[in-house]
This record gives sequence, C-alpha cells and structure tokens, in this order.
Amino acid sequence: MNILEYSPKKAFNALFSFGFLEKEPEPPKRTDILNGYSETQIKMFARKELERREEEKNYSMFHIEKSLIEDLEDHKEEILKSDGDYLHEFVDSSISVYYYDQVMIFAKNSADLWHLEDEFDAKDVNQYIVNIIYQHLSEVAHEWLEKQNN
Repeated sequence: MNILEYSPKKAFNALFSFGFLEKEPEPPKRTDILNGYSETQIKMFARKELERREEEKNYSMFHIEKSLIEDLEDHKEEILKSDGDYLHEFVDSSISVYYYDQVMIFAKNSADLWHLEDEFDAKDVNQYIVNIIYQHLSEVAHEWLEKQNN
C-alpha cells in the first residue's frame, strides 16, 4: 500500500484512523432491517398480505356498493330511460354466484346486514344470505336512482 497514491484526506485517515469521511457510510444490509428473512420469504409475506387485502376488499360491502354504483353510472342513460326497470339486473350481477363468497360477504358485513334478517323466509341458509345481500344492494341502487331523478 503506497500512501502517496491517496488524496491528503485519505492518507490522513489511513494513518490516524480519524473520521474525515469522503464517502457515504454504507447503508445497513437488508437482512439487518428485515430480521434475517430471505428476500424470497419477504416477497412471499408481501404477496400474502396483498392477497389478504384484495380478498378483504372483495368481501367488503363498501367495495361491492362502490362497484354497483360504478356500473349504474356506466349505464345511467339506459337506466333513466327505462325508469329503473333494469336495476335488479345490476344488483343481481353484483352478487357472487359462489356460496363461499356469499357467506364471506355476509360474515364480513354482518353488522350492516343483521337488521334485515327477519324480513326473509328462505329454503336454506345460502338463499337467506343471498336475499339479505340482495335487499341491501337493492336499497343502494334505488337510493342512487332517486338521486338521479332529483
């Protein structure tokens, strides 16, 4: 090591080990920050969290209502011309045909839907759940229609 090849600051630092830093300190290694998880594990955790959030969003009544209203807005002219005769079709298409999805929607939103529980007489639990979800979304669609007509 020839000390004469270094700049004066580097030579001084090399001789006396003082802290005149010419370069940025190295950032901590990712494994220090991420508690020893590998990059693959971190990606897996992130993917699972994104999937969980997406699933939660799919079963959120807020997102289902928002999607219904977006569909109604997209077909606003047709709906208004028919005086809302086709609202039930939009409500129907907003409800998943899969039993698991229907149960999850009801379970995740039961606080919003329990007040409707005595209104229906259904042949089985799944039909009961669909009726409750349908009634709620139908109310949302009719409220939207009333706002459009005013």
